[in-house]
Amino acid sequence: MIWLHLPSLPGRARMPAFAATILALAIALLQPVGHASGGGPGQTDSGSGWQSFTNANFVTGIAFDEDGNLWTAGSGGVVRWDISTGEYTKYVSEDGLASNHVLAIAVGPDGAIWFGTRGSGVSRFDGETWQTYTTDDGLAGNHVLAIAVGPDGAIWFGTGGDGISRFDGESWQTYTTDDGLADDLVYAIAVGPDGSMWFGTGGGGVSRFDGESWQTYTTDDGLADNSVWAVAVGPDGAMWFGTYGGVRP
Repeated sequence: MIWLHLPSLPGRARMPAFAATILALAIALLQPVGHASGGGPGQTDSGSGWQSFTNANFVTGIAFDEDGNLWTAGSGGVVRWDISTGEYTKYVSEDGLASNHVLAIAVGPDGAIWFGTRGSGVSRFDGETWQTYTTDDGLAGNHVLAIAVGPDGAIWFGTGGDGISRFDGESWQTYTTDDGLADDLVYAIAVGPDGSMWFGTGGGGVSRFDGESWQTYTTDDGLADNSVWAVAVGPDGAMWFGTYGGVRP
């Protein structure tokens, strides 16, 4: 394997994640969030007398559904945008979302949208109904940082310290360091050109799983840094990894 290292830009200090979050929230406009359609903000009343007013400007994930709608996830729930008209619909916990703090989003093979939340598991929305899965159902951990769809249609979830889970629609399977995963903190997941699954971890480098065996790459192999926050496949099939130490294929 040949590694190419693109170092971090000179003169730019690294901003801690919590500082970036505070900055983003500080400069964002406060918008009431709920199940609302049209050109303005909305809110939800669940009948209990409570209403959610949360911010939708801090975006942690984006995805397009099969109808071409743009979905955004963040610290104020999720938003579905019709980019042709500009109309949108906001969804929060009162609508069925597991938590208003959403960290990951992906579109399943059946068109359903999956949302990974901070501490409340994952939610699936098929356009009409919501379903949430937690550790009680078989999910490895309720803090879900990454979601990806495998070549066979199974959904993979990376958690904040509990390894990864695979869900085929009926059963759950969890993988941890005991199985060969580099680190149980998983920030990113991607599918390789050969159908193998790649996992960027919080300190163990990247792991590749072909369905039977595991292989891990670290700085000893040429990886820029062992904390891997992003993984993507290039047009030539090369794998790219975004780390604290720059970008490297």
